[in-house]
Amino acid sequence: MNIYEKLQKCKVGVQAADPKKTGLNKHTGASYFELGDFMPIVNRQFIDNGLIGLVQFESEKATLTIINTEKPEEQYVYSSPSVNAKLQGGQEIQNIGATQTYLRRYLYMNALDITESDPLDSGEHPAPENPEDLGESKIDSVKIQTLQSMLRKTNTDEKMLMKYYGVDDEDVKNVTISVFSLAMAALQKKLEKQPEKPKEEPII
Repeated sequence: MNIYEKLQKCKVGVQAADPKKTGLNKHTGASYFELGDFMPIVNRQFIDNGLIGLVQFESEKATLTIINTEKPEEQYVYSSPSVNAKLQGGQEIQNIGATQTYLRRYLYMNALDITESDPLDSGEHPAPENPEDLGESKIDSVKIQTLQSMLRKTNTDEKMLMKYYGVDDEDVKNVTISVFSLAMAALQKKLEKQPEKPKEEPII
């Protein structure tokens, strides 16, 4: 099997295992998936289907590379913009750990189609698991450009999104790191649902 067939089998296997949410947002009472809820299932599926997942963290993004162990040249890469977690009273090393855990969780959820509520489609506005973990500082110019680029790709109205997430003055410059993370995750899902544009035939 090629990597796409193997990955699809893993998705079906994870869904059939029906992982349960054990995380609880103490601020909203909403439940969410923790890594431990699905990673043992994912790892078993990967072993059974000849895949391995490697996560790498960079300053601006994190990536999950899924490799076909029978044909290592077959690889598929998922990526996510980075966020800066800030635990209340936490040391810098603890903040790094929280950031990496958060990103790893979303990368695997994206890769295996482990779904939670979709805020853009359902009208819900889920809060991050622990808002204080993500910090409420404003995003920098790089993340502003990243968000605006994704808005264009998904044909999403910027003002509508700012109003939806309660951004001050509905100005993208006032987007916080936590809102950035939520918005990018929702926009990525929206992008994946869009039909591919037909390739234009070359003019001869």
